[in-house]
Amino acid sequence: MVLRPQKPVIAISLCLMASLWLGCGDDDGGNNNNNNNDNTAQDGGVDAAPDAATGDSLTIVFWARSNEDATSVIAEGAFVAFDPPGGERQEATVGADGRLTFHGIDWTAGDANVTAFLFGYVIKSVVGLNPTWIEELGATPSELDLTLEPPAPADPPWMVQVSGTATGLVDPAHDYIVHVFGDLLATDEWGGPGSQPWSINVPTGVSFIIQALEQEYTELANGRGYERPIYRVMHMEHGPVTGYTTGVELDFGAYEMATFTADVSMSYPPRADSPLHQGDPPGCATCAWNTHFCQGWPTYQELSTDASQVDLSMVWVEPVSAELPFWFCSVTAGEVYSYTIVPGYPQPDDQASLIDVPRWITQSSPSAPHPVHDPLEWEWFETGLSYSSLSVTRDGNTVWTVIGHDSSSITIPAAPSVVDEAQLLGPTPMVRVFGGVQTPERFWERYAQNEPIPLQH
Repeated sequence: MVLRPQKPVIAISLCLMASLWLGCGDDDGGNNNNNNNDNTAQDGGVDAAPDAATGDSLTIVFWARSNEDATSVIAEGAFVAFDPPGGERQEATVGADGRLTFHGIDWTAGDANVTAFLFGYVIKSVVGLNPTWIEELGATPSELDLTLEPPAPADPPWMVQVSGTATGLVDPAHDYIVHVFGDLLATDEWGGPGSQPWSINVPTGVSFIIQALEQEYTELANGRGYERPIYRVMHMEHGPVTGYTTGVELDFGAYEMATFTADVSMSYPPRADSPLHQGDPPGCATCAWNTHFCQGWPTYQELSTDASQVDLSMVWVEPVSAELPFWFCSVTAGEVYSYTIVPGYPQPDDQASLIDVPRWITQSSPSAPHPVHDPLEWEWFETGLSYSSLSVTRDGNTVWTVIGHDSSSITIPAAPSVVDEAQLLGPTPMVRVFGGVQTPERFWERYAQNEPIPLQH
C-alpha cells in the first residue's frame, strides 16, 4: 500500500483527552467539600447518616464538562441510579454541591454500578465498581469523581477569511501549507504551490498564530511510503480581525522557526488477521495537548517489507506555547481505529507500537441486533489495559458511555427511571468497544476501538 502523508492536524485538547473520570475545572471546583446536600433520598440509602454496622459508604462527586473551554462545573440536577452489590437500586438527584453518598454497601456481595443522566449531556454508566478499582482510578476507597460529557463540540465562533501570499520560500515551485497554530477551534487549512495565494478562516476578535511549512512530496518507488522534504517552517503572530482580511504576507525567511529531527518507528499488532493491516496508511505527527494543528511531520515514511512497522524521519518545531508535546501514529481501517502517543518530542530511535483492536465474540453476525441489556462480550489481544468501555451511538452521535473495569464483557445497566430509553436510543442504536492504556496523567497513551454492532431495545 502507498503511504501518503496525512493532513497535519489533530483535533484534540488536554481535557478532551483526559480521563473520563477526572474533571478539568478550576482549582477551587475540585475542592468543594460542602456536605450540606439538600437532596437526601427518601429511602435513607443516599446521604443518610452512615451506620458502620450496615456496611461501607461511597461518595461520588458529579461534574459536567463544558465544550467551550473544557472546564467542569458541578452537575447539579443530574439524575443518578446506584445499583449496590446484592441490593436494590437507589435513585437520587445531584444537588448544588455535586455530591451523593451511598451507604450500607456490602462489597463482599459483589460490585456496584452507577448511572448518571443530565439533560444536554451524554448519559454515563460505570459498572463493576469495587474498592480496588476505585483506588486504581486515583480516588480514595470511599470517594471518586464522575464527569459527564456534552454530546458534541459547541458551535464554532463566527469565522472570517484571512488571505494573502507567501514570500521567502526556498523555491516558489514548492508546495506550502498554512493553518492556525494553537488552541483556537474551527480553523481550517490551505495547501498549494508557492505561486498561489492562500486563505484560511479564523475566529473573530482574537489574536492568532499562523503556521506555514514549505514542502515537497514524492512517493517511494517500492510503493510503501514517501519522501516529504520540509524546507522551512514559520510562525507569525497576527492581531485580532473583525472582518475579511486580505494582503497578509507570510515571509518564510523572516519568521522561520528552528527545526529538530529524529528517526523513530511504530509497530503494527503482531496478529496477522488484525484489520489494522488492511487499513489506511498511518497518520503520524508531532503535536501538543493544547493545539489543534500539529507542529511536526514525517519527512520520510516507509512500511517495512514484512508490513510489521513503519519507519519515520520526523521534523518539528518547538514553539514556547506548546504544552505537553508528544508524537503519535494512528491507523484507520473502515470503522476501526488505533493510535499510540509517545510523550515528549521524538527522540532518536524511539520505538512504539499500535494497540490491536478488540474482536466481538458476543453476536452471531455483525448485523444481528443485540439486546441492549444483555451481556456484551469481546476479545482483546492486549494485556495491561487501563479499562474497556462501550460507546452507544444514535445517528453517529454518542448518547451513552459505559465504563467497565472488566476487559472482556460489560452489561449495560438500565437508565435512571426518568429516562425514556427508547427515545434516547432511537430506532437503530449502535455500540462499539473502546479502550486502551492511560498515562499517570490520565491521558490515553494507547487506544483502539472496534467496529460498531446494532442494539435492540
